[in-house]
Amino acid sequence: AAQTTVLCGPGAVISGPGGNPAPGGSPAPGGVKPAHGSRPRLAIRKTGPARAASRQSVSYLIRVTNLGTVTAVGVVVRDRIPAGFTLSGPSGGATLSAGSLTWRIGNLRAGASRTVRARLRIGGDTSGRRCDVGSASAGNADTVRATACTRIVRRSQPGAVLPAVTG
Repeated sequence: AAQTTVLCGPGAVISGPGGNPAPGGSPAPGGVKPAHGSRPRLAIRKTGPARAASRQSVSYLIRVTNLGTVTAVGVVVRDRIPAGFTLSGPSGGATLSAGSLTWRIGNLRAGASRTVRARLRIGGDTSGRRCDVGSASAGNADTVRATACTRIVRRSQPGAVLPAVTG
């Protein structure tokens, strides 16, 4: 019996008998071969503190979910660190490059979710509203983005002498 599977979109493949690639086709990334019209659909949610103080460590959580009906292949989560922030500690296997954290999640089954944490420290001179932007992408799904904004209040310098009020 002949089997034909068509993956539409990025990584398109047409497979022949037994799931072997048809002439001119190539295996789908990760061996995923959904039916025509099926594809993953990523959703992302980003949370963090609404308010924080300078020199404080904060965490932002990024949750990516595959709302589609097939596996998302090669999922990557990125988090652009806002100006005035630095990495404050381990962030669950992320790599840091050019001001962004990157987590290589791998494949994400239909209906599955994965949460990563960015641990950041706010600089002493940082104040005002800062937004942290995260994104998730896959080899066979569109890129999605989410933003969490924090209002930063500048803390006075530790040990600083405040002027006396007299009179």
